Amino acid sequence: MGNWAFEGPDYPRTALTAVALAAAGTQDPALRKVVAFLRAHTEDFLLPDGQAGAPDTRAAALLALVAESTGGNPGRSAATT
Repeated sequence: MGNWAFEGPDYPRTALTAVALAAAGTQDPALRKVVAFLRAHTEDFLLPDGQAGAPDTRAAALLALVAESTGGNPGRSAATT
């Protein structure tokens, strides 16, 4: 999901979308697509300043919430099942 305020994906909004879709109680294609996107971009979301920067704790919390709400393991790599 894009953001008009800056270029690039809006990872927090995308994570919240995944949580909302999961709360709807279905494993529909949209949810799978959003979760797959977050899996593919977990490092970009979690480490916005690259490997040398500190992890974004808000990103970690959102990714853990996505993992928990989609039946994944929030203790592992976020947004994983």
